[in-house]
Amino acid sequence: MKAVSRRQFLKSLAFIPGASLLAQYHAMAAPEKGKTKIRDIEVMILQGPRTYTLVKVESDAGLFGIGEAYGSPGVGVREGIMALKPELIGKDPLGIDVLITGLGWRTDGSAHSLMRAVSGIEMALWDLAGKTLNVSTTTLLGGRFRDRVRMYDHSAPDDMMNPASCREWAHRVKSDPSGFTAHKFGFPHTDPRSDRARDPSNRVLTTTELSRIRKGFENCREALGWDHDIMVHCHWEYDLRTSIQLAE
Repeated sequence: MKAVSRRQFLKSLAFIPGASLLAQYHAMAAPEKGKTKIRDIEVMILQGPRTYTLVKVESDAGLFGIGEAYGSPGVGVREGIMALKPELIGKDPLGIDVLITGLGWRTDGSAHSLMRAVSGIEMALWDLAGKTLNVSTTTLLGGRFRDRVRMYDHSAPDDMMNPASCREWAHRVKSDPSGFTAHKFGFPHTDPRSDRARDPSNRVLTTTELSRIRKGFENCREALGWDHDIMVHCHWEYDLRTSIQLAE
């Protein structure tokens, strides 16, 4: 094989999807690699209507990065992070792709739930890398695409089958000082005692539910108008056929 210089090699990586991004990062991080080590990893749980699990990765240079390891349900995420911690202590925090790839065997097969832990750790490492190199993390990841990110809330009418309730909800979200213009919420299922087709053990919607969903969201749209967006929260509940029916 013909020998090539490091510069030529990095240039060749530009033709591999995603590799050019890492090549840019490695070039920026090269002068600092090997100078610091991961000193500690901590987990912080924020309790509230939803539970948020935050990961804190500290270096021996006195810097730290914060990442989020998913929200509710956060069961077992703290334990997953603590299980991975011994494999990271003492390692170079700037070797992000090496560290995360090295954890791959722990997230394969039946251990895939550890992906939440690994995801939070990786985000914390990128945050720490930005602080270590004294640049924004967006610079390390290829540049900032936008200065603002649109967000949504989970506000929903108390009874989407009731037009008056939908109008009250529309007035409430439009006058809310937070200024949200996108709202994501689900819909109430029918009671198996009255809807005999309702079976909580499968992942389908009954004919009655599909009819109610259509009418309920029509009520919401009529009350809200078209200057706000509505998103349907599916909660990972449905099979392919039902997802298509719901979208239609």
